[in-house]
Amino acid sequence: MCFVAGGILAEQQCYQRYFSEREQSVLEIVGRMQLSQSIQVRRDSKGRVVLLGLVDSKDLKVKLTAELIPIVGKRDANHAVISLDVKDE
Repeated sequence: MCFVAGGILAEQQCYQRYFSEREQSVLEIVGRMQLSQSIQVRRDSKGRVVLLGLVDSKDLKVKLTAELIPIVGKRDANHAVISLDVKDE
């Protein structure tokens, strides 16, 4: 039983480390794009970045996704912005 619990704990620590390694870069992008007042940076259960909040336009959401790709990869960048709402829609 302890072996299983230890494995789960180690996995969660790995997810947290994965997120922490990317969080600062994502926060810098959000700040540079002047979105820090409207977007929160969170992590999901697998340690991936998730952005929550509101952006002004679909174009801005696409631009933010493109900025995230070099940091988290294309698949995770698309995952990160999926919960963002667009003001115009």
